[in-house]
Amino acid sequence: MLTRRGRVILALGLGVYIAAWAFGSKPLYPVATGLLLVVLVAWAWVRLADRPFRVRRGWGDGEHVEGDDVPVVAELEATGNVMPAAVTLAERVGRLGEQRHSFRRNGRSASRTQAQATSTTSSRPVATG
Repeated sequence: MLTRRGRVILALGLGVYIAAWAFGSKPLYPVATGLLLVVLVAWAWVRLADRPFRVRRGWGDGEHVEGDDVPVVAELEATGNVMPAAVTLAERVGRLGEQRHSFRRNGRSASRTQAQATSTTSSRPVATG
């Protein structure tokens, strides 16, 4: 389904196309076509990127002592062919409640389907989504 913004752009594109046809304005056809193509490409991109991720966690290097902050490194690997520009990982961490971490793509190298972020907590996180 399209979002409200997507439906508005689609309606605007159709409206501009109808206005171009009704008034015989040739310069409006490329504008209408561009608006309609943007909605189509965005819809296809979201459908291709809507795949599950593999989550890998690490506890950083070195020895950890009780009471110290422990860096928790989470790495997401896309299972689909298209990686979204940004991903939000929601997890419940002990008594700290739900935590949200934003991930961004990690360059364009061979590991371009991986994203990394680091957060610090004193309890082991459990991914909920």
